[in-house]
Amino acid sequence: MQSEKDAERIRALGAPGDRVSVSGNLKYDMELPSETPLSSWLEAEARRQGRSPIVVAGSVVATEEPLALIAFGVVQGEHPNALLVLAPRKPERFEAAAEFIHESRRKFLRRSQLALSGHGQAAASTNGTISRDITVILLDSIGELASLYRLADGAFVGGSLVPSAAQYS
Repeated sequence: MQSEKDAERIRALGAPGDRVSVSGNLKYDMELPSETPLSSWLEAEARRQGRSPIVVAGSVVATEEPLALIAFGVVQGEHPNALLVLAPRKPERFEAAAEFIHESRRKFLRRSQLALSGHGQAAASTNGTISRDITVILLDSIGELASLYRLADGAFVGGSLVPSAAQYS
């Protein structure tokens, strides 16, 4: 169980006391994900350019992209140097998400446009910088999202704004 109080409750429901243990909160007690070339590059680039806050909208499902962009617009109203990392849950959503960003009249950078070395140095496709007019990074890759949450000043984990039937389209 997560806490001693939870353990007491489950015992009161009839669980054998010798089979109940308190393990703590698995979400909060786990180690942070390892740094990746992308997280190293983004952290250095954001710091160098004074880009903050960084908002990560991760595992976003169908139809949540425009909602995340609207919410980010509110953040930008108060923080013009804000940066959004938008990460669709499924690769099939990468192009649709890019279209939503384009329709929102925001400049964006696709993760796939960055050729990063193991040390987080970006190659020629972007000159290694996030130009001032880019406000969104589209994470069109797999396996890098967890490393970006540690950089986030604010985060949204998708799958909660739309009915479950729409989540996987």
